[in-house]
Amino acid sequence: DDLRKSFNELSKEIFGIDFELFYKSGAWNDRYVCYSYVYKGKVVSNVSINKLDMIINNKKVKALQIGTVMTHSSFRGNGLAGKLTRYVLEKYEGLYQIIYLFANKSVLNFYPKYGFKSLKQSQFTWDIDMEISDNDNIKKLDVKNNQDLELIKRLAIERRALSNIFSVENAQHLLLFYCLYVFTESIYYIEELDTIVIYEKSKGVIDIYDIVSPEAVDFERIVSIIATRNESKVIFHFTPTFKEIEIEKIPYDDSDDMLFVKSK
Repeated sequence: DDLRKSFNELSKEIFGIDFELFYKSGAWNDRYVCYSYVYKGKVVSNVSINKLDMIINNKKVKALQIGTVMTHSSFRGNGLAGKLTRYVLEKYEGLYQIIYLFANKSVLNFYPKYGFKSLKQSQFTWDIDMEISDNDNIKKLDVKNNQDLELIKRLAIERRALSNIFSVENAQHLLLFYCLYVFTESIYYIEELDTIVIYEKSKGVIDIYDIVSPEAVDFERIVSIIATRNESKVIFHFTPTFKEIEIEKIPYDDSDDMLFVKSK
């Protein structure tokens, strides 16, 4: 418990995130593992991993995501994060086909030293070309409400993969992390479809970050529920494979969210 509290203190200092909520929600499981340097009972540097299953072009692949890379300001310059990264790679290389992470341009020269390559990303958009009717058949979820949180947990377990081209499975802990810390005001439940849609709206655009459903997604029905006449475009933050709509693929460049991959 003391080490966890110390980890939380460091995470709050570096990222502004307290992982205690993640722990108390039950989301912190054996698929999120921390590797840390400890000095005088305090975590001073850390590299964490998320164990994931991916579907890539109809094939299941074991993947490892590296994250929560952090070092206390008093201990920087000693190569601690690099040593932990090397340890993680040596421990898991050969057990996972893909190891990846997201980072900003400040580390462009750091991760390539460990065999990572920066990959270009794509974004998918769709121009809404359907009739939109007024609809209030949607409920905004509150992660601080136990009933809503249990609903999110259930659907995280029961969800069907969104895409057979590129999607993640068995990552309930990761979905809960994003719900608890990133999209707390953007989680909506459509009862008739037993589906959660995580989305935001701005200037006529709907950014959809995830659709969590135990059944195949009826995307047009979902849009007819969440959209108003003020929206004309959808941006997908995942790889969609909805056969009923025509999706445009465009290059995506975000220097603060670059993808680095190490694979066999």
